Formats: sequence, structure tokens, C-alpha cells
Amino acid sequence: MSSEGQDPQKSGSVQGFHSLRQGDDFFPSLVESFPYAVVVINGVGGLEFINEQTEKMFGYDRNELPGRPVEILVPDRFRKEHAEHRARYISQPRMRPMGGNLELLGRRKDGSEFPVEISLSPLKKGDGTLVAAIIRDITGRKRAEEALTDARAFSENLLQTANVMIVMLDERGCVTRLNQTAEKMTGYTQAELHGKNWFEVLVPKDRFPFVWEEFKRLMSGGLPRTFENPILTRSGEERYILWQNNELKAGGRITGTISFGNDMTEHKRAEEALRESERRLRDLTQNSL
Repeated sequence: MSSEGQDPQKSGSVQGFHSLRQGDDFFPSLVESFPYAVVVINGVGGLEFINEQTEKMFGYDRNELPGRPVEILVPDRFRKEHAEHRARYISQPRMRPMGGNLELLGRRKDGSEFPVEISLSPLKKGDGTLVAAIIRDITGRKRAEEALTDARAFSENLLQTANVMIVMLDERGCVTRLNQTAEKMTGYTQAELHGKNWFEVLVPKDRFPFVWEEFKRLMSGGLPRTFENPILTRSGEERYILWQNNELKAGGRITGTISFGNDMTEHKRAEEALRESERRLRDLTQNSL
């Protein structure tokens, strides 16, 4: 804590950092301009210096922190573990920068917690070694990661619960994803078809040559938005599927397709039965004349 009557502007910032670099105004000016919180910790874990961003990030006035243990910026439940880790780091004969991949939780003065990323580096001083910590508030990044995770989970749930076939192929026509409806319809599992050419497995060339011609046209950039073709299931049953097709792109390049398939087999059979019934009716009418 600062002593009574001491200039608060010097107690935690300028004075503290000048004790590291006497007579050099460049370093405190540089650190004060940082967009991240910067704190300097002494050999017993006490705070010797904080910059303006530390005040803003943690909600303390800079004269409240010098001399206090750095664990004041850590949630209560992690303080013992943090102090042990900090003591081990400082006691190392040759401390090295830890980089910017140490993720922890910070604690503001009001008790609220938030995710931070910390980089540690040793600072040589005449009577020992200090540790400089650069602290980044990664709340926005974490929220974006959580939103992405939620979006992926939603997409996966939608993919698996859809009552239409969903088939994703790479640019060679090989299967990258199937949903459960597609597995049920074809009789094949995702694991069995992954990496295999969809057309070779489910659309035999000798049975459906027109489908292969359409596939070659598709690969040359003529993807039909809708297309109907038969497939042969694992059991050998022929099913008619009406596809809605879309390109998958990355970096402006077509990397594959995603297709939504509706089973039209019963509809086709009903149409055929109707045509057969109409044909018989015509034949019966003509023969009765």
C-alpha cells in the first residue's frame, strides 16, 4: 500500500517503474500506451507497477495495488494454486518468457470474473529479477468461441434430426458427411461411406449411366440445383431421390457439395400405378367399341 501523503500518481506507476529504469522516461511512456494491462511483480509476488489499462481492466485505482500480492487480481478459489505456481516460476534460475497462451480467470475489484490471457517475461534488476506480465482481456474471443461452438452444435443437431437425406461430398464426389436419415435410407453408416465415392457405391454405372453423365457435368461446374436419380441401397433396393444441391466454397473455390434428398419412391410408384390404371382404362374403352 502507498504511504500516507505520497503522490498516488507516482506510487504505482511512474515511481515504481523508474525504480527499474532510473532516469529513463521512455519505458513508462511506452507501457502506459499499451492496449493491454501490464503489471510488474517482485520476487515475493508483490505488485511494483501497473499501467492505466490495468486500472481500467480490473477496476482498481493504481495507488491501491502497489505492494499488494498479485493474487488480488485472481479469483479467491485459485489464489493458493496461483501463488504456488508464481513462486515456482520466480525461483527458476533462468526464467524464460512463457508466451501468450496462458489462459486464466481475472478478478475485478467488484468481484466479477473474466477470462484473461497472460504473457510472462523476466526483467533483470540490480538486486534481483522481476516479472512483467502482459494481460489481455479475452472475453470477446471467448464469447465468439462459445457462439461458434453453439452454432456448430445447432448445425449438427439440425443435420442429424432432419427428416431428409443430407449428403456432403468433396470435389471428387467422395463422402465427407452423412446424416442419420441418409444412413437409414442407404443402409450404410457414415464410417462405411466416409472417403468413398458416392456414385460408385450407390449409383452403379451399368445401371444408371445417365447419372454418371450428369455427375461429370457437375464436376465441370454445371451443378444442377435440383436433380432426381435412383440409388441402390445396401440391400439392393432401388430408391428414387429428388436432390436439392448447393456448392460448398472455401476461399472462393468450390470444395464440394451439400445435397438434401427427399425419397420419392412411393410417389413414383403411385404415379406409375396411375399411368398403368389409365392405360388399362383406355384399352378397355377401345376394346369395347
